[in-house]
Amino acid sequence: MNLIKPKNNARYLRRIYLKEVVPVSDLSKQGGRTFFPLRPDPHSLTYYREREQTEMIPGDFEVSGCESSEELEKVLAELWASQGYDELVPLARTTARLADMLREKDAENEEVSPFIYVMF
Repeated sequence: MNLIKPKNNARYLRRIYLKEVVPVSDLSKQGGRTFFPLRPDPHSLTYYREREQTEMIPGDFEVSGCESSEELEKVLAELWASQGYDELVPLARTTARLADMLREKDAENEEVSPFIYVMF
């Protein structure tokens, strides 16, 4: 497993947070938007929403991943833009880089995991 090494990456993570994430958050607050409200909206009468889709289909249970960090960057940028979060789009590249940093590396050895039932 490729875990973040605190000594090597703490400065990098702190820099990303302070120079990229905090300014985006401040920009959103200035625009009156919050990503994670800390209290209920006093102007909202209800949080109930009528569902458009009322039955699950097999595709609802399938989650596809991204094959590369470049694909992740593209997908995140498109998602955030489509949701109207244009201020998040520049963070897509940084998020993809962090995903690469945190990605588990495949262990290449002949030992079979104890959680796999060997059938041969």
